Amino acid sequence: MTTPLRWALAALLAFAAFLGLGALVARKPPLGADVEAADLWLGRGTEAAWWLTQSGYGIFLAALGLLALGVTIVLHTGVRRTLLIVAAQVASQAATGGFKIVFARPRPDHWLVRHEPAFSYPSGHAVTAVVFYCGLAAVALGLPIPRAARLVAGFALVGWAIGVAWSRVALGAHNVTDVLGGVLFGTAWFCVVAAVDALVRERRPARA
Repeated sequence: MTTPLRWALAALLAFAAFLGLGALVARKPPLGADVEAADLWLGRGTEAAWWLTQSGYGIFLAALGLLALGVTIVLHTGVRRTLLIVAAQVASQAATGGFKIVFARPRPDHWLVRHEPAFSYPSGHAVTAVVFYCGLAAVALGLPIPRAARLVAGFALVGWAIGVAWSRVALGAHNVTDVLGGVLFGTAWFCVVAAVDALVRERRPARA
């Protein structure tokens, strides 16, 4: 099995899991796991959660995306993958909005800081955490810079991604199953980006 095919298969599995969880929670109130997670995290670290949530919105993402693109252009590495990540981020958010309507799950009752009108499943911020932040982490780990710097950048981006996902439960904006669904949907997109990137890499020598 080729590398692109492996990534494509992983994308299909993640998407199937996303649909399965969506069918389970569609139009339903919080599950037991959601209530337990809310008891554990809701209202904890609200200020940090607010800042992490802000980093999942357009202006911050656009600035970071431009910075990442500039770095890859200067270093002549990862430009294509960064562009794929940006494209996947835009497309995945559009698709997320559509699936929110399909599953029509209501938001949690207890909101902190900001009330959003859209349905709850999947969490768009969780999708962003995987597609954008974990995607850029993968790019960072492949940059031609000292290994320590690569690791610091990569792990920092992954840690930030986890924080963004957590913030949605901490602020009461989503149930934990909404976040899990967003992670699964984001993983599917992440794998699609990896599959396309690997396919281009494989075909490039054949064209030379």
